Amino acid sequence: MRKYLLDRTKKFYNLLKINIGGLLITKEENMFKNNFNSNILLILIIFFAIIGCTASVNYVGEEYEPTTSVDVYFSEDEIEKEYTIMGHAIGSGGDLISNEDIQNKLVEVAKSKGADAIVITGLGKSNIPVGEWGESEKQIKTLFLKYK
Repeated sequence: MRKYLLDRTKKFYNLLKINIGGLLITKEENMFKNNFNSNILLILIIFFAIIGCTASVNYVGEEYEPTTSVDVYFSEDEIEKEYTIMGHAIGSGGDLISNEDIQNKLVEVAKSKGADAIVITGLGKSNIPVGEWGESEKQIKTLFLKYK
C-alpha cells in the first residue's frame, strides 16, 4: 500500500512539471512567475493611469506676486478692463482628464504666476507616438493677463 501511494505521488508530481526549453519547472513555480508578471503588469497599468489622470501646464512669460482670484474669458472682446499679456500657457491632459480639470489647473497656475485673468484661445489634441501605439492628449491654449 505504501509503495502504491509513493508511485501515485511521483506520477502526480511528474504531471505537475512543465518542460520549458529543457528546464523543468513545477506548477507552483510557474504559478509564481505568472503571478509575478501579472503583478508587474498591474502596477505598470496603475502607474500610467495615475500619470494620465493629471493635468499639466506649460507656461512661458512674466511672473508677479501670486493672486487670490483669476477671471476666465473665452474671447479678448469680453474684457472691459485694460490689461497686458504677461504670458502664454498650454494646459494638457490625457483622455481621462476633462477640459474642466485642465481649465482648473490653468487657473491654479495663473494664480501662482500672479495673473489677474486668463483668456482661453483654443482647444486641441496632440498625438504622441509611443512605440507601436500612440498617446493622445487634450490641450487648452491660454493667455495670462495682468490688469493695468
